[in-house]
Amino acid sequence: MSDISEATGLGRASLYHHFPGGKSEMAVAAVQCLQAYGEQSMFAQMVGREPAGALRHLLYRFDSYLEGGNTRCLLVMLHGRTGSPEVDEKIQTMSQMLLDLTAAQYAGFGFNALDARDKAEQFFVTLHGAVAVARSVDDNAPFERAIRRLRTEVDDLEQRD
Repeated sequence: MSDISEATGLGRASLYHHFPGGKSEMAVAAVQCLQAYGEQSMFAQMVGREPAGALRHLLYRFDSYLEGGNTRCLLVMLHGRTGSPEVDEKIQTMSQMLLDLTAAQYAGFGFNALDARDKAEQFFVTLHGAVAVARSVDDNAPFERAIRRLRTEVDDLEQRD
């Protein structure tokens, strides 16, 4: 609540005025905003692109969304912590869509379905792990290096084809 209050400039009373359902209602609204952002900025932009372009776009969007490693992923922070099955279900659905789309890009490089899924999972493990380390040491360098490594991997896959 303190983070939300600080980010919005609203006091707790004002927040509860706008969200009488409390923290759960705020979480639903936050996830709905992220879902709209994901659909417009990530999912729709990946469909129809060649695999390297789609993965580069995804890296660009995640770098932007995570503010170059300055912030953690809201979905990761909220999942399982709100007490709202609706929030958890939306987060799981979005995460699954993102993994599926990313795996499809790796399949476009010729990986079989199992290996493509593994590559997609590793992609997000790398991003989320790097931002966790960056935040815990208050240094964006681990995140920046992870982004560069993933971009290099995409470049290498593209050249392989």
